[in-house]
Amino acid sequence: KEELAFEAVEHMRRLYRRLLRELQEAFRSEGLSPMELGVLWALKDGRPHRMTDVADRTGILPNTLSGIVDRLEAAGLVERRRSERDRRAIELHATPALRERAEAIGRSLRAYVLPWFSALPEEDLAHLVRVLRNLAEVAEGESR
Repeated sequence: KEELAFEAVEHMRRLYRRLLRELQEAFRSEGLSPMELGVLWALKDGRPHRMTDVADRTGILPNTLSGIVDRLEAAGLVERRRSERDRRAIELHATPALRERAEAIGRSLRAYVLPWFSALPEEDLAHLVRVLRNLAEVAEGESR
């Protein structure tokens, strides 16, 4: 089992490196850094999100996140607002421009990543998703 685990880690490392290269190309074509795209991705559902929640979700340190949000706000993609529920908290809101941009970014990402997955039968892909979800939950201490 240990040998298989290390082999799995090696394959994940190879895929991660390749995915990063592909995504960086997609980010460049959209004029965004990977961290900026991570923030936009966290906001794509259109709901307001507290800055602290976005930092937790993206793994970006709060000080770094503040600078990223400054750039995204200057680009008209996000707005900072005081929370109506907790006036001490700052929430990020997606602008209509972000929603349009998210669609374009989604198309760009699909063009880079979907060909990999289209080579797999749907059953294998569904199994892969289950395994990765379970592994992520175990790694995050949320296993059921």
